[in-house]
Amino acid sequence: MGLREFLKELHRRNVFKVAVAYIATGAVMLEVLTHLFHNFEAPHWVLKVITTLLIAGLPAACLMAWGFEFKEGGVRSVQGSPVPGAAEADGAGGGRGNYGGRPVSPPRNVSVSNARTRGERPHGVLRDL
Repeated sequence: MGLREFLKELHRRNVFKVAVAYIATGAVMLEVLTHLFHNFEAPHWVLKVITTLLIAGLPAACLMAWGFEFKEGGVRSVQGSPVPGAAEADGAGGGRGNYGGRPVSPPRNVSVSNARTRGERPHGVLRDL
């Protein structure tokens, strides 16, 4: 993978947007905390620790942006680079999922309903909650 393809992939996965938003939020947060810590006479090492944590968190935020996509519907894993004609394989094909590069349809006889409305107790992990 060349540099140009790598930069295109960073742009496609919104890594640049996340990095800019992280840096801008961190800068504003440091400004506010600097004034608050000065007013409360906090030791100087506290601001140094927070600055170090923010700097160390930037690569983690970029890695999360590379691997996950944050949308209105929630968080989902980002698939590999797009292949022409594979629009249905990335989960956009009418409610089908993606398993090993193959579109997978859910079983037809599965009904999603709330067990409590039918007066039943949920089974499995939900029972313990």
